[in-house]
Amino acid sequence: MSRLAARSPGRHICYRANVEGIGWQKPVCDGATAGTVGKGKRIKSLNIAVSGTKGTAANAFVHNEEWKTPWNGVADGVDNYIGGTAKDYPYMLGFVINVGDGAVCQNAHVGAYGWGGLACDKPLGQAPGNYIFGGTLDNNTWLDAVQFTV
Repeated sequence: MSRLAARSPGRHICYRANVEGIGWQKPVCDGATAGTVGKGKRIKSLNIAVSGTKGTAANAFVHNEEWKTPWNGVADGVDNYIGGTAKDYPYMLGFVINVGDGAVCQNAHVGAYGWGGLACDKPLGQAPGNYIFGGTLDNNTWLDAVQFTV
């Protein structure tokens, strides 16, 4: 994140997915796809970092256990991990995310349903401090890819 922010000042979001059977993927930024589409591979964890947004906060909604961990917030440039990578940790169904300043947008790909469509946390007229949910609450499917922009 720090190299991207130094090379291109402004707002950025970088992220990577820990995918079952693959492990951690390489980071991608600003709308690129993390995870897999059409391969039946579940996301277990996400690693997210931002610049120019006064930090980010997020949480993972996981299979059968719902909101297993507390809401996690970090400053600009700091890695935020949601979900888990332990062998027995449940895979992610969805997530919530926000940023300290401005809006964060997400598009989540859910195995059985496909891409959900781009949605942002602060539509015109909403108060600051909102968050956006991406993914599903359905235990019969899973989150398999994400895209984020700020």
